[in-house]
Amino acid sequence: ALPPVKVHCSVLAGDAIKAAIADYQAKSAGIADLQSSRVSAA
Repeated sequence: ALPPVKVHCSVLAGDAIKAAIADYQAKSAGIADLQSSRVSAA
């Protein structure tokens, strides 16, 4: 088993990766929505 300090760091790293992925997906969806609205407006 990992020492408690290492477990804490690995949990923080996992949370950071999940947050980064969610942020990327949200921004990608926003870009896709923006592009589709530009196409439909043209």
